[in-house]
Amino acid sequence: MQPLNVIQINASDIGGGVESVVRLHHAELQRQGHKRQLLVGKKKGDDADTTEIPFRRGPKGLQRAARWMQRKSGLENLYSPSFRAIEESFQFQPDVVHLHSIHGADSYADLAFVARISRRYPTVITLHDFWLMTGHCGYPLECPRWLSGCGKCPDLERYPAVSRDATRWNFARKKSLFRKSQMELIVPSEWLKEQARRSPILRQQSINVVANPIDSDVFSVGNRSSLRSNLGVADDEFAVMLIANNLNNPYKGMIDGIKALNQVKHAKAKVIIIGRSADKLADQIRLPSTAVGYTSSPAELAEYYRAVDLLLIPSRCETFGLVAAEAMACGTPVIAFDAGALGEVIGGDETGIVIGNRDVHQMAEQIDQLAKDPARRKQMSGSAVSRIRTLFTVPDHTSSTVDVYRKAIAAKAIVASVN
Repeated sequence: MQPLNVIQINASDIGGGVESVVRLHHAELQRQGHKRQLLVGKKKGDDADTTEIPFRRGPKGLQRAARWMQRKSGLENLYSPSFRAIEESFQFQPDVVHLHSIHGADSYADLAFVARISRRYPTVITLHDFWLMTGHCGYPLECPRWLSGCGKCPDLERYPAVSRDATRWNFARKKSLFRKSQMELIVPSEWLKEQARRSPILRQQSINVVANPIDSDVFSVGNRSSLRSNLGVADDEFAVMLIANNLNNPYKGMIDGIKALNQVKHAKAKVIIIGRSADKLADQIRLPSTAVGYTSSPAELAEYYRAVDLLLIPSRCETFGLVAAEAMACGTPVIAFDAGALGEVIGGDETGIVIGNRDVHQMAEQIDQLAKDPARRKQMSGSAVSRIRTLFTVPDHTSSTVDVYRKAIAAKAIVASVN
């Protein structure tokens, strides 16, 4: 088939799980013969085909007024002259524009202009969280108001925080965006597709499932003894990892993770903590603990995964479960709560342990049982590696995404022929 000219847009090029997915896809597009450019609100890396969206001031005083209005009213992504001039940064005429995280990078994007992009070009949006389905938050968790238009928000501090309750207006603006747009949506899991089908904003949209990719060149089975020694983990100890970009993020459920670890009875258990605020978390765990801190390096993360015996994921919601898949690719068993798409990624009992009802006591029991059963850990490790290498490859992710691109292009052509 004819190679495509693809422009991706995201808040940043380096950061957490979203940025990892975007970078892997960006590189694979070139390997598969497509022309590509990545435009970001904030550039942190040195890739030549990644461009930071240049700053534009716009009409005098208008951007300042819009930012003041956002702060005072709680309205999101009102106006960005830089984003409205984004086409000036296109290095070529795109066959398709692929948007990822619209929020973030200091509200770099502009909701109204997203609709305009979709009218000019075949457009795809990947949902990495719930933000486009809610009045402000990335994950509504137990709050049902996203199903009925938001308003009277119970938690304005939930990421991304807003100063005042304009959630009903934000919800209405997002609904209007999709009513005025023609797009293909991508979600990373069947679970998130089910949630999008429940959304008053997205239920009428075309939704495609494309699982997130795992870089098997980085996340793979390897020697763990040297790093294990550097972390102060003896050969006869059972090392359990807690990890998150920001361990204080309430979505990551670390309070329940701590409760589970504090019920573990295994005499040789030890905890390795990776992420921001690791020191504070270590102080709350009675088991011997090592706080490593945050790293964005995939190679370093892979070494940490290999060094431990178990990854514990107490998350309250995951739209995919990238950390689980990365650890499994390294041969590290995973125990997680059945939250969002985690069960979908981890699979059955042969490849990991998924615990329902956020049962902290059962999580602790499963940690103890796995700690004293090295044969089961070995079997689980091999099965987990096989699962990830089969289901979540980078080439398959990009090929499936390109199929969605072609679908968007075909749909746009039909509309153009009618008009």
